[in-house]
Amino acid sequence: MRKIMTVFLTLALVMGMAACTRGSTGDENGKAPESALEILETVWGRYDASEKEFMPMGGDAANAVTDGPGNHDLQDEGLVSNLLVPAEQVANLDSAASLVNGQMLNYLVIGAYRVKTDAKAFAKAMQTSISEARWICAPPEKMLIAVISDNYVVACFGIENFTGPFEKHFKAAYPQAEILYSEYL
Repeated sequence: MRKIMTVFLTLALVMGMAACTRGSTGDENGKAPESALEILETVWGRYDASEKEFMPMGGDAANAVTDGPGNHDLQDEGLVSNLLVPAEQVANLDSAASLVNGQMLNYLVIGAYRVKTDAKAFAKAMQTSISEARWICAPPEKMLIAVISDNYVVACFGIENFTGPFEKHFKAAYPQAEILYSEYL
């Protein structure tokens, strides 16, 4: 009986450890994201109705989505001018998605990016671009930049009333994401 119990406990321990490693790079279900848009849709799906009471818009002009995130064309100039992706980093992207505050852009700008190589270098370039930007009005207060699954980068900046809910829901949806930058601007 003791041997059976030992085998059972050992098996339970091994399965528990395997479950932990499966979730190390994906969302709370242990699944790695399949697209940049999926990341933003997963987080947006966690928002309650009161947190969505602003003019959310996603994507670019050709892929515009109202009331949620959308895909962002890699050729669209808004990638550099609105999402603040450094121009020299655009070639390192496979895909991009965005969610912004349509009333006042700098209140909330979120971009999710699938990078071809070196997600941490892309994240550093984003951190530099955001922190060195010059704002005419409504400067953002905070930024958050994270890496998921070694090939996705999520960058968020804006006023804390909007970045706070995003950060809370992002961390809940992707608890194993590596937060590289969480700083006030």
